[in-house]
Amino acid sequence: MIRWSVSPELAEKVGNVFAGFKDMKWFERERLVMDLAAVGGKAALPTLVRVLTRAQNDSVRRAAAVGLLRMGPEGLLALEKCGARSVYLPPDDPALRIQIGNGFLEEGRYARAAEQYRRAIGLAPQNATAWYNLACALSRLEKIKQAVKALRKAVDCGFDDLEWLKKDPDLDNLRAHRLYTEFIRSLEKE
Repeated sequence: MIRWSVSPELAEKVGNVFAGFKDMKWFERERLVMDLAAVGGKAALPTLVRVLTRAQNDSVRRAAAVGLLRMGPEGLLALEKCGARSVYLPPDDPALRIQIGNGFLEEGRYARAAEQYRRAIGLAPQNATAWYNLACALSRLEKIKQAVKALRKAVDCGFDDLEWLKKDPDLDNLRAHRLYTEFIRSLEKE
């Protein structure tokens, strides 16, 4: 029998929801897992991973996977770690790396975002979006030289929206620096 324990933080939110879990009908277990994901938030992440990797029923596992998907980048990383192929997420897809990075960028976790964008670049070195988003994360981290270098690479790979580059708030940290202003002037001359 699988032990369906929950963390103390999750237990505070949902109580002992797994009491009698093994005796429930599959659709009751599925509903419970969906509710757990909705109410438990990020505290439910470890439990959802256990359900995904150990539950016998496909519908119950699918409910856990959907719950993890809705948790943003941490949920996507958890899905990948426990076998992305089981939910049709190719682990070597640069678009997945970019999506995870975007989630971290939105959460203000810039170093984690940069890590994901670098992984995307490792998979697809000519991906202009990955280079541009890496520049955004590096700008937020105030790594000016690296950010401008990544912007140059993004343009070399096909990024061509100069107007957005000039107003993107993720690049605000660069605007006062000579490297950035020279780069913008060189693009305007082209």
